[in-house]
Amino acid sequence: MEPQNYIFPELHAEIGLVNKVLNNFYAFFDDQVEAVTLEESMSRNLLIVADVVLTMAKQQLSKWKEDVAPQLEFYWYEQIQVGNELKRRYLDPIIITELRSKLE
Repeated sequence: MEPQNYIFPELHAEIGLVNKVLNNFYAFFDDQVEAVTLEESMSRNLLIVADVVLTMAKQQLSKWKEDVAPQLEFYWYEQIQVGNELKRRYLDPIIITELRSKLE
């Protein structure tokens, strides 16, 4: 790649610099002002990880509700119909076998 064709990623550089300054500030604050214990530091990190896991779980739950839940409702309704058909008397044994396999 020719140097004149290269565009410096200014936004990424600025974000990286700001993150570095903030991390150093928080580290200084923790070390000099607040004197955070190891347990507090670990619990902070675990809280961040737990928050990320919770967010991902919520996303997966909403996706499941959109994709799978309507199908389950359809199968539940179909199971009720098949159960009602099986309750009828004087059905042909072949039909009963087919309905039971459909129910499974």
